[in-house]
Amino acid sequence: ALAEVVEGTDLKYTVLAAGQKNGLKPVRGDLCAIRFKGSYNGNAFDDILQAEEPLYFRVGDGRLLKGIETAVVNMPVGAKWELDIPAELAFGNGGRPASPGKPRIPPGARINYILELSGVPGKEEDLMEVIGDFN
Repeated sequence: ALAEVVEGTDLKYTVLAAGQKNGLKPVRGDLCAIRFKGSYNGNAFDDILQAEEPLYFRVGDGRLLKGIETAVVNMPVGAKWELDIPAELAFGNGGRPASPGKPRIPPGARINYILELSGVPGKEEDLMEVIGDFN
């Protein structure tokens, strides 16, 4: 698969898994369940790709890298993309200092993420009936 670019950005992506046909895509304000693995120069600094529990976040809440937010609203549920994220959508000119078990990310670095959109709870009614209520 060839890398494509998210329109209006310098964010490149390669589709590893297409996700659902007529797939639901999240929009700003939606709760999303994602799994991902972030790496810089081949060194993983964030990896919950195989985790049982996904990470839940609300699109647009600013908690995650801009590159992840930019990608996720373009992904149907079930999709898995490899992202090549430019610095301005990642750690920018500040980079990120090394921390235990995590490499330093220098200023201006492009980083790599494998991102999987596991679900959009609350929008997938059919699914919710099968799993039951989360509360």
